[in-house]
Amino acid sequence: MHRKEIIMKKKICSIINFIRLEDHRMPEIDHLEPVMEQMKLIGKYRFPATWLMQTDAMLEGPYPELFQRELPEGNELGIWLEITRLHCEAAGVEFRGRDGVNWDHHSQASLTIGYRRSERIALVEASMKIFHEKFGYYPRSVAAWYLDAFTLGYLEEKYHITATANCRDQWGTDGYSIWGGFWAGAYYPSRGNANLPGEDESGQIRVPLFRMLGSCPVNQYDSSLGENGQGVCTLEPTACKDPRWMKILFRNMFGNLATDYSYVQLGQENSFGWPRMKDGYVMQMEELAKACAAGEAEVMTMGDSGEWFLSNYRVTPPLATVALEDPEPAGRQAFWYNSRYYRASLTRRGKHLALRDLHCFDNRYRETYLESRCHTHAMIADALPVVEGFLWQKNGVPAAMKIEIQDSGSWKEPEFDTLSVDTATDNRLEIMASGKNGTVFWCFTESSVMIRLDAGAPWRILLPVNPEVFRRAEPEKLVFEHNGCVYETGLSGISGTDETETAVLLEAASGKAVHFYL
Repeated sequence: MHRKEIIMKKKICSIINFIRLEDHRMPEIDHLEPVMEQMKLIGKYRFPATWLMQTDAMLEGPYPELFQRELPEGNELGIWLEITRLHCEAAGVEFRGRDGVNWDHHSQASLTIGYRRSERIALVEASMKIFHEKFGYYPRSVAAWYLDAFTLGYLEEKYHITATANCRDQWGTDGYSIWGGFWAGAYYPSRGNANLPGEDESGQIRVPLFRMLGSCPVNQYDSSLGENGQGVCTLEPTACKDPRWMKILFRNMFGNLATDYSYVQLGQENSFGWPRMKDGYVMQMEELAKACAAGEAEVMTMGDSGEWFLSNYRVTPPLATVALEDPEPAGRQAFWYNSRYYRASLTRRGKHLALRDLHCFDNRYRETYLESRCHTHAMIADALPVVEGFLWQKNGVPAAMKIEIQDSGSWKEPEFDTLSVDTATDNRLEIMASGKNGTVFWCFTESSVMIRLDAGAPWRILLPVNPEVFRRAEPEKLVFEHNGCVYETGLSGISGTDETETAVLLEAASGKAVHFYL
């Protein structure tokens, strides 16, 4: 991987406010008031913020004139590429939403994936034309809850945008299931799947894609399912009004950087209304100002963040998150590692460690809607699971990969009293935990996960399996299949394997570390 020398690790915050013309679900909402109040706070603290507008908000709203008159210095304008009826009319495209509404949040209506490729091009062209007519230039930043690889490739090749963004990892919320991809920060999307990073320069779209909404690295992943998907453990001002919670999230995201940078997005769409977001938004701007003054964070526009990324990386760099504090009483710790080949999440609860998530990134795995359109209210963008703690849970018990040690003729999960993290490594994440059962080492690198237990007794790895995905275990690899894509995880350091109905047991060779190659 080529990258320029980075003298100081970056701790980037982007304030991204996105603007809708209207929301038929809440007709009483004043959509202009939040924008005015957000602008006052951003001007007060002199933050370089990003404002992304729906196309209809440029066509009929007061926002172009407002921004031309009052946009704070150093702020950036861009496009929020949610599709509306007015946008479709401007593009000469049939709107896929319900009758009688201008904006329909369902996937087949509001996302580009709900439209054919030719229509996606027409929708992009209409937005860009209107933006240029209003402001005299083309935007650097274009984002939405989800933009497909075809649309992103078109935006890169014709308009040379420098940054894009999609929704955080979530399952089912508002009908958007975006799961298993690069968990935080930014990546260069695959040309065949915007939810995955490209494996090399030829297979990537050279536009950094940032994950939005500032998710809690400890609790968001396995937040329980409800009627509208998962719970919300994020920085969204309507949900996060507690300065303690925000300070803990910032310490988790920025306090122990094992890789070059970390990234968090703040901000809120105007359609929630100012009364609902006011307390959280005011608090977050105050706390962000304190963090910047203390050198704990740096505010950059989305476009500037993208240009920084472009100038430093030719391919997607690894990104690790070391979350040593839990804002909830459970007192868990969580560790995330992302590279262009996989993502993983290790957790500690009490004296036990478990790998709750491991997904492969294989560019043969194509987007569901890459060439065809979405016809349903709910969409899914995912990756290739090896360990899927959340979706494979049973009776509220998460699936997780664990270590077991032989003790007095039986197998048990070892206990560890202390844990340390080495953040001085070059884009690796190294974790060591010790206790009465010995010392375990976990090392996450760009293309492998290593586990070693120094215990003086036989040990093994219990890997949970889903029969719909798992195919077979071989001495040097595990074979899986998901949505027709067959993929493998290489193995070394294994002396034998065994299978049960729910798990594969991988016996560690004496004196060897176990490696998973991804």
